[in-house]
Amino acid sequence: MTTRLGLGPVFAYEWLTTSRRWQGYAGRVLFVAVLLLGLSSVWVARTSGPTLPPIQAMVRIGEGFYDTIVFTQLTLVLLAAPAATAGVICQDKASGTLAQLLATDLSDTEIVLGKLAARLVPVVGLVCCTLPVLALATLLGGIDPPAVTGVFLITTSVAVFGSTLALTFSIWGSRAYEVLLATYAFFAVWLLSVPVAGVLGMLWAYPPLPEWAFSTHPYELALAHYNRPGQTGLIDAILFSVTLSIIAGGLAIFAIGQMRATIVKQADCPLARRRPPGIAGTWSAWLWAPIGRAHSLDGNPVLWYETRRRRPSPWIRNLVRGYFAVAVAFSLLAIDDIVRPGTRNPGLLPAYVTSFQVAMGLPLLLTLATTALVEERARGTLDVLLATPISSRSIVLAKWWSVFRELPRLLVLPALVATVWACVTEHEFAVLRLLLFVLSAAAFWTSIGLAVSTWVSKLGRAIALAVVLYALANLGWPIFVRTLFQNDWPLAVGLASLSVFHTTFDLTYGIERPMYFMNSTWIAGWIVAQAVIAMVLLLATLATFDRSLGRIRG
Repeated sequence: MTTRLGLGPVFAYEWLTTSRRWQGYAGRVLFVAVLLLGLSSVWVARTSGPTLPPIQAMVRIGEGFYDTIVFTQLTLVLLAAPAATAGVICQDKASGTLAQLLATDLSDTEIVLGKLAARLVPVVGLVCCTLPVLALATLLGGIDPPAVTGVFLITTSVAVFGSTLALTFSIWGSRAYEVLLATYAFFAVWLLSVPVAGVLGMLWAYPPLPEWAFSTHPYELALAHYNRPGQTGLIDAILFSVTLSIIAGGLAIFAIGQMRATIVKQADCPLARRRPPGIAGTWSAWLWAPIGRAHSLDGNPVLWYETRRRRPSPWIRNLVRGYFAVAVAFSLLAIDDIVRPGTRNPGLLPAYVTSFQVAMGLPLLLTLATTALVEERARGTLDVLLATPISSRSIVLAKWWSVFRELPRLLVLPALVATVWACVTEHEFAVLRLLLFVLSAAAFWTSIGLAVSTWVSKLGRAIALAVVLYALANLGWPIFVRTLFQNDWPLAVGLASLSVFHTTFDLTYGIERPMYFMNSTWIAGWIVAQAVIAMVLLLATLATFDRSLGRIRG
């Protein structure tokens, strides 16, 4: 059957091994559980308010179901689709199985499309899980069947595009987390371009964005049925899905044409040529130099090893350089917005810049912590480290500290913007609360990443789990508590303070407006709670380290 479809034996093998893994079924169960939790919160929130006529109440519940399903579905697809195909090619290159495939009679098309289709089928199945729920929700009213069809087309095309993009990056990448970071960086630029342009236009009195710009954003297009009624329809969703599918097809053709030549070239040149540092290497040398006191091999061998083991590849170097270039540009815009007189809504742009930089910088720490052990386990170098007389406590603490000490590089620009804003408004001490919250959040997510790296043996699964946890805590949790406790807004805002983005925004925007930020007690509580949980997770990692990695005590 697979041969008739043109996918070949690669799809048959990949699909057979994928279908036997329990993680795929557990992922669907978790997705349905999250969806059920969101729908339950909408039901409680919409039925506990003022009494409405039955028809209007059902319409409000239907609208809430639609928003919850669309947001949850799109978010999980954007996270899960790249994770499904990020390590397809690069892991096979590392293990040597891809070279054996290239030596057979299989064509490049069968290899690429077979691997892509085998990973794409579970993702599309995840999308199909919500289609019956949306179809039944139309019976409540408030949801048009064309809107359901449009959402299904948008989500499916995003899943296909995300999987194909990660697979294309996987041909050139050597590590799965590099491919994931590059894919998520592309998605971040894509999804943030329209909101950032809208905020800058509002602050600087630019003309509003044209209508076609909103049709390029999946969230804006999927939720336009309620946010911009009558301006978009099913035709826009069809055009979006067709365009994205054509781009995905072009990426697949490009990957097929470049795979064999790229793999052969990488096999012939296993070591990267050392190039002169140049201007870019000179100004960015501080990005890669270790922070703090230089540790000797005899003084702290694990920390010395971590400093030299984690040499960034060209992928990571270019990605981090691009991130810092964009961060510096927006930081300068925020400082100009602060010091320039006559600014519209002062403090809004610095709050957005600071919150985005912190919310996008912490995942870098999370990724480094997640790959601290699981990557070495996949490459086999961890066994050498475990065979030494170095204690497990020294290994875990050194790996945790080697990740956490990278925080100043990610915190310097947000701290600079917040400090300038505090000095201009003469509220210098308000920055201390912001820094304490970011420090506790960094310790919290570093401990989570190291725990996942210890307890999950597969690299792709560990990174996907860590990213999903971060997304749920910073996106899903605030929406859930604000929907569930919309009648008790102070409680909802206090519980939502776990989100790094929301709290950093409120703390920065509230520097000049102390009355704007009313939940100082909640912030202090979350700072203490994150520090305590980070310590508990670190102790749990120490307690389970030997058993998880198969190290014999004594």
